[in-house]
Amino acid sequence: MLSMHDARDSIRRTLSELKTFLAQESVPRLSEADTKAYFIEPILAALGWVGIGVVRREYYVRNSQEFIDYVLFDPDSHGSQVRPVLAIEAKALQTELTEKNAAQLIQYCAVEGIEWAALTNARELQLFNTFLRPDLAAKRVMRLDLLAFNSDEEFEVLFEQLWQLSRESIKSPSIRDWLHQVRLDKAVRDAVLNPSSPVVKLLEQELAAVDIRTSPQELVQWFRTHLGTPVTRVPRRPQEAAAHVSPRYGSTDSGSATDHTRSTPSLSSASVGALWHIPASSPQNKGRYKHSYGVHLSDLVKSGVLPAGTPVILVGPRNKDLAHAEVSQDGHIIWGGKRYRSLSDRAFCAAFSPPRVSFNGWKHWYAVLPRGRVQLAELREEYLRAVADQKNVG
Repeated sequence: MLSMHDARDSIRRTLSELKTFLAQESVPRLSEADTKAYFIEPILAALGWVGIGVVRREYYVRNSQEFIDYVLFDPDSHGSQVRPVLAIEAKALQTELTEKNAAQLIQYCAVEGIEWAALTNARELQLFNTFLRPDLAAKRVMRLDLLAFNSDEEFEVLFEQLWQLSRESIKSPSIRDWLHQVRLDKAVRDAVLNPSSPVVKLLEQELAAVDIRTSPQELVQWFRTHLGTPVTRVPRRPQEAAAHVSPRYGSTDSGSATDHTRSTPSLSSASVGALWHIPASSPQNKGRYKHSYGVHLSDLVKSGVLPAGTPVILVGPRNKDLAHAEVSQDGHIIWGGKRYRSLSDRAFCAAFSPPRVSFNGWKHWYAVLPRGRVQLAELREEYLRAVADQKNVG
């Protein structure tokens, strides 16, 4: 079984390869079998799910004609099989995950008595605790965009979430602490981020009693700004934390500082070329490591593609506006009086309902330009085309 820091490196390589694959101008469709082989199974292996008696593929669901793609066991020291601990249903890379897929997986797990379940297409992952009540929404405890990282810090947040599916974490008592905190966090946010909730209305009345006039909408915006980010990591108990130190990254205890200045495995020059849509022979590819496209918001501002002071809007599901901000001269997002360097900063996760643990900021932020709203990912492509054209002219 890999150590935690080796698992981190392995998963990052796998997801970086997936980003490279999806960055092609014409992306071939992958079958479910290929998606499993190239992306899902390497991640499962890095998370410690390997070996006979640990991983069972095409697990037959009793009294049905159906199968679960993977059911994972944690055998005891004698190698005997104990009850299954995690079921995983995989879909093809370009297939969207639906509520029907999730409900079907939950139903299978109910028959087999499996508490934890995950649904993934290698781009997104949803984690469920099938024992929770009353409905599917309550059972869904985590939703991850596996490609939503463009920096070491963003990948660290993503990895912390993914590690909760590891063989080490899923059997740890700490997972219960984490589950409680996730449910508490969600319940509180649901109460204070809904203008119609009794809690918000009561608070409005209490404030009026001390001559502070406000509105439910203003109170919700205040909470969005000050709540911080949702629960993200499993709190390790003292005896676990003492024994769980990564030789490369330092302690993984939730109270310890994390070194975000560490070096990371570099992509090959061919991979960087694919991400940038620049030929592998380009000088841009020599001896440099790029996260994702290698483009920062400041690049768009300096080039004039995105003028400083441009209003930007964080857009959520169903095209709902979640936050209004603007772009600074040095390429930061100015929101709620604070500056954010990353488009996917954890502070923005709280704007979603329910709050997310990660998301792709390039796809959810839109610039308000004279021609209308334009997705920042589209402006990034305009910038890259301009860079390529300039090099061709040169």
